[in-house]
Amino acid sequence: MLLNMPLLIYGTDPRGQSFYEVTSSINISSSGAYFALDQPIEVESELEVSVFLVAHGVNARFNAKARVVRRDAVSRYDLSGAALTTTNLAVHFLESLQHSPAA
Repeated sequence: MLLNMPLLIYGTDPRGQSFYEVTSSINISSSGAYFALDQPIEVESELEVSVFLVAHGVNARFNAKARVVRRDAVSRYDLSGAALTTTNLAVHFLESLQHSPAA
């Protein structure tokens, strides 16, 4: 489903450094998500994904472990017209999204 939802991504980069990054979904379903990420993550990497639902007075957080199944280089332009390349990741949830209190 084309749905823009806030995401918090936790993981470890190829150098072994832990990171977290705030982003938003481009596509999301019960089995996975597609989103932009600035971190240099490889296919088959495991991440922790938190999905935030904030609408109509509802404030919920759902968490799941996920595996990167696709990595796409995407070209776009910033407001000045300069070309930028970002990375979009497709992840498959390794478990059902679990509800936890939103922080």
